[in-house]
Amino acid sequence: MRQLMTDISNPREMETMEALTDDDWQVRTAAATEVEVIGARAAKVVPVLIKMLVADCWVERRAAADALVAITGQSFGQDALAWQRWWRGKCLGCRDSLC
Repeated sequence: MRQLMTDISNPREMETMEALTDDDWQVRTAAATEVEVIGARAAKVVPVLIKMLVADCWVERRAAADALVAITGQSFGQDALAWQRWWRGKCLGCRDSLC
């Protein structure tokens, strides 16, 4: 996870993004909510947030979807497949800050 966050230098933001992979769904949900504030600088965790869209807990799925919208400006709701297709298309050969 640490290599995904090369654009983040704030230790608090780094901890928040690392918490997205915690074993506890409540910790992951809180982290996803906090990632919304970080915004586009958190783009490297988009794949992690997409994986959270298939979690058992609807609260976790909702937090991940909201964070994805805040980071990317796109709105695919909780549709993990749509997010995956968009992310793959966005990042193929891309040099943009969201990749």
